[in-house]
Amino acid sequence: MRKIEPGLIVGTIQVRVHEAQVNIRYTANTWDITYRDSKNLKYNGEKIHSNYNKWVSKLADAIRTQIDEDEAAVPSKKK
Repeated sequence: MRKIEPGLIVGTIQVRVHEAQVNIRYTANTWDITYRDSKNLKYNGEKIHSNYNKWVSKLADAIRTQIDEDEAAVPSKKK
């Protein structure tokens, strides 16, 4: 993971000869993952190697888990 600017992180995964890069754009309330670049994943503008979607899904799960853990660690404000 590499922070490019506020609100943008670039993530890279390498598995054997395959590489995928994604943009992770975020605000205080939202985030999304989009394709950035790849090597040896047969991306043709429409289709990509099926492992790409699995890797992105695992990344999304990890982000959700981290957000849940971070929110659980913040004391709630009760009135």
